[in-house]
Amino acid sequence: MRGLNRSLTIVIVLLLITTSFTMVLIIDGRNRQDPSEIVWRNEYDQYTIRSTWDHFIDDNKNILYTPASESAMSRAGTMMAIDLENDEILWTHTYHHYFIPSVSGTEDLLISGGRHGEVIAVDAETGEKVWHQEFHTKNENENHVYSTHVHDDTVFTGSNEGRVVAAEVGSGEELWRHTYHTDGVISNRYGDIIYSACNDGYLIATDAETGEKLRSYSYHEDRVSELYIEEGIIYSASRDGMTAYDIEKEEELWSHKHHLEGYLSIHVEEDIVYSGGVEGVVMALEAENGEKIWDHDYHQSSYVHSIQVLDGTIYSMGHNDGILAVEHEGGLITGISRSLSAFGGFLSTYVLSPFQEYWLISLLILAGVISGIILLLQNDKETKSSKPRRKNF
Repeated sequence: MRGLNRSLTIVIVLLLITTSFTMVLIIDGRNRQDPSEIVWRNEYDQYTIRSTWDHFIDDNKNILYTPASESAMSRAGTMMAIDLENDEILWTHTYHHYFIPSVSGTEDLLISGGRHGEVIAVDAETGEKVWHQEFHTKNENENHVYSTHVHDDTVFTGSNEGRVVAAEVGSGEELWRHTYHTDGVISNRYGDIIYSACNDGYLIATDAETGEKLRSYSYHEDRVSELYIEEGIIYSASRDGMTAYDIEKEEELWSHKHHLEGYLSIHVEEDIVYSGGVEGVVMALEAENGEKIWDHDYHQSSYVHSIQVLDGTIYSMGHNDGILAVEHEGGLITGISRSLSAFGGFLSTYVLSPFQEYWLISLLILAGVISGIILLLQNDKETKSSKPRRKNF
């Protein structure tokens, strides 16, 4: 009996430690939170936001810029600005004839790339055209401008003919171009270097001032759909997974494939990587190691083409159901995941849903309570049986 009591005591102590550790992490959840509900979805009488690949949010003005269609049957050729605070359309333009694959901008200008190789800059406040350039070959077939990335006074654009063009943001004047890639190009800048990638999985570094090729890397075997650079780390999204690469150390930090059908979009906020997948799921990952924190499947379609976070709200664009906004709340699920991961990486090996994680920790706490009650009853029984009996003389 003493051995049993000792075992039960050990079990209870371990459960109390686990529960205490979980509670501390719940309190310290901060922004590692489980998404709670959809708080906004684009729904307008005249316009439909679907079959689009990109959107851009001005953090300072709370304005969302996105391609749209004038009917559910047409492809997105309209650009619109939406005031997120008042949920109203500020302006629209139809300078693109058909389909807008990429959107970027500054405080004053919105720059978008079209399906036929055109790049157009408009006044961000009024939607009036500032300049129009044909940096990429115009043809009647598809020649998407896959990326428009603005850095300081330069905009870098990439198309599916393998061309990267650098131009002055204000005037649209071309600075340089290169054709080191063979297919659809996306790009991003870090310091004095432009990093670009395409369908062959190669990442190429070029001088941002001249376009001269510096070096190339190959760590994907499939198309790279997005490059996101944060604090010297390149996060690349591909059908074969996501990879984090340290630029200064020139080494891969981690690689994961939580999206079973591949990654399409990335946004990094503080120490969390948000990703959109081919299967229509949005995930939050630990930037340090790529481990999954949570996921949601609120989109009713596949292909989450773009994702951005503003003031704790996640804006993600699904291929057929447009943009929806999901707020953060709680932190409970994250606390559970991280505390249980301390015990042999249980959740890393057996991927549980938030619902399963919640009940798992609830059962552990319940087991601790029941064990405590059994231990108290047994101690009470032993105490009673060990009392000396009175002898009558």
